Amino acid sequence: MARLVKDGRGISDAIVTTILFATFITICVSALFYAQLNLTIQSEQVDLENAKRSMISLADTISSLGKKGQAAYVKLSSKTGGLWVTRESRIRIRIGGETYEYDLTLLKFRSNAPSGGFQVFKGLQNYNPADFLIVSPDSPGPLGWVYLNRSYGAWIIVDFGRVRIVPTGRISVQGSNYTVVDVTYFNIVPGSLSGTDVFNVCVKVRDVKVETVYTAPSARITVERGVYSKSYDIPYENDVQGAIVFLNIVEVEVSTG
Repeated sequence: MARLVKDGRGISDAIVTTILFATFITICVSALFYAQLNLTIQSEQVDLENAKRSMISLADTISSLGKKGQAAYVKLSSKTGGLWVTRESRIRIRIGGETYEYDLTLLKFRSNAPSGGFQVFKGLQNYNPADFLIVSPDSPGPLGWVYLNRSYGAWIIVDFGRVRIVPTGRISVQGSNYTVVDVTYFNIVPGSLSGTDVFNVCVKVRDVKVETVYTAPSARITVERGVYSKSYDIPYENDVQGAIVFLNIVEVEVSTG
């Protein structure tokens, strides 16, 4: 090997070889590091996309349930994230002079994958999920929203924090006419939570409770969630003497395994 010369002095072949070898090792380690980092980022992105589809499917599955004992499951695959079930604020439903209050539980998938800010995957674009509290013929939309929010990581959230209100017609009782309205709220409750990598998210209707409320014909139904509030006026007709509201609470247990 030719001898390198600096200031008239030679550098030995051993030193040159050592420098070249060290440089080669440094380049290889750097390339391996960046390749591993790129693979990790790609894996997290794939996980996030899979979780997005699974959480939308989970919201659809829960929405399809309605009778006590009905059950289904959704497969969730995750190598870098995980499913969380958290209780948030409370939901208050005011019907005339009656008030009913229930827990608001959100289903969340957490990922470290880079992502944008708030995005709605299932719901209404340009709406705050906490502000869209009533689904009705005049204000259609899904009961279960799916959206992404960033807070110390990317969170894909399934949110059933709203009620469906449907006027179903009128009935006559002993010569008096009443407007009939159905109100439905999906109360999500946590079950046993376990499992890693690939697991099933099992949902089951544990109970369906029905409250019957008799109220004035022009009564108002108000839904409150934290500082947010929305109201719905029961359709009024001159020949009705009152309104009968059936409040259906569908209690859905969510478990993993």
